[in-house]
Amino acid sequence: MDEKRKEIEKQYQKRTRPLLLLTLPLDLIALVLVAYGARVYREGGSPLMQFAGFLLMIAIGATLAIVLRRAARLRQEALDALEREYAANPDADEERIHIPGEAGTTSLLVMGYPSDTIYQLISGPGEYHFVKLGWGGLNAASYEKMIPPGLDDAAIRARMEKGLSVPKSEVEGIDLTMKHCVSTQLPNDGIFTLRSGGKKRKFIVLRPDEPATPEAMRAFFADVSGRLTVDAARYEKAAALRAEIRELNDDPETAPDPEKAKKLRPLAIALCIVPWLSYAVWRFLDVPYRPMAALQILLALLPVVLTLALPRVCSVNEAVKLRNDDPDARPGTVDMTSPILFSAAPLALGTFADFNFLDSWRLLIPAIVFGMLLALLVTRNGRGVRRIWLARVLLALMFSALGIGLIGETNFLLDGSEPVAERLAISDMYVSSGNYSSYVLEFERGGETLSLDVEPQLYDRVEPGDTVYVVTNHGAFGIEYATVWTVDEWNYRY
Repeated sequence: MDEKRKEIEKQYQKRTRPLLLLTLPLDLIALVLVAYGARVYREGGSPLMQFAGFLLMIAIGATLAIVLRRAARLRQEALDALEREYAANPDADEERIHIPGEAGTTSLLVMGYPSDTIYQLISGPGEYHFVKLGWGGLNAASYEKMIPPGLDDAAIRARMEKGLSVPKSEVEGIDLTMKHCVSTQLPNDGIFTLRSGGKKRKFIVLRPDEPATPEAMRAFFADVSGRLTVDAARYEKAAALRAEIRELNDDPETAPDPEKAKKLRPLAIALCIVPWLSYAVWRFLDVPYRPMAALQILLALLPVVLTLALPRVCSVNEAVKLRNDDPDARPGTVDMTSPILFSAAPLALGTFADFNFLDSWRLLIPAIVFGMLLALLVTRNGRGVRRIWLARVLLALMFSALGIGLIGETNFLLDGSEPVAERLAISDMYVSSGNYSSYVLEFERGGETLSLDVEPQLYDRVEPGDTVYVVTNHGAFGIEYATVWTVDEWNYRY
């Protein structure tokens, strides 16, 4: 079985390593293209170089995500098949990982905290042995080093190359907290502190199979029961959560539909990529604004509509699983968290890049309310999630970004009001530096200072004291926005 595990890991590395090695130089090339294209664009030239670099970055990210996802799926399928093979013939491998409390079980898998070293913790007749298996995670090499049960202390010590042995008589105390530890991505059932010889050592109890129970852990540490404290206050909540998830997955009304989910997964992947491709066309090529804005809105709304309309097929697993004790909150569904985020982000970015809103709060407040209502609607059931409030906060932030783009662009697309043009003198101008450069012109209007962002080409053509046209639009929802025209541009157009 160990040889088969090793072969599965080799195949996984073979599929992923070449692509990972190519990613860094390709990303550097893409960044050079974007930077050079930005310089050309800054000087008024063609933005095609920047567009090409942007597309290359999208292609690299999309290819990497697809290949890694497929490799991980194939690896997991192979490991599941191997586990089923072992379950049908359990005597074929004596080194299977056991959960404490099973008949004949005398060892645990633990991870040093914060060292991330994996140990096999063996409860011998007189000592606790920490046999070092590896570092950072479980793999075929870790399984090969495991010591089978039934050996005495001397035999275990003879087979140990590295590790630690602690006499049970010297154990001053063991404090066990049955609470999922978020310091590792490996499934686990809590963390314990072993005190001996005036030292404290912390270990995370890994979960290779079914969750361990407080009773099983007490049985494992029975030899030091008088010095053992177990905090299982949160265990019952976690057990209730797992039972709730099983109930949801068994109920025909709420059970996932894996067949339909399999058909929709390519669409979910496409919704992570296509919005950014569309955004690149929208930003860097000379295309009609209104059709592209409408396309971005449709792409951003599609994953939300699918999540609401097909709850048995689509879910927001990545959001609701945060700090969740169960690693498979809704197996068999398509996770729409990433598609929602990756389609909402370019829409919101485009809105902020294209419009100078005179009062940003008129946009932000309804967008936040929209995000909160949509988060409540998506998680209206609320079952199978331990910290539903945290999931709703995360979803509200994500949906607020969608609200900003949706309300901002619709405010423009449906605006039928007549624009109001004013000829104003530039009182000051400057470039603000942050994550990106912003070119700002300031005007004095009605005793107040009006600050508007402009394109770098326009910024280079004006100086303080010059007059320009400031055109204000009322907006379909009363969210006013303004644009700046030079006198020559205004005369040419009108």
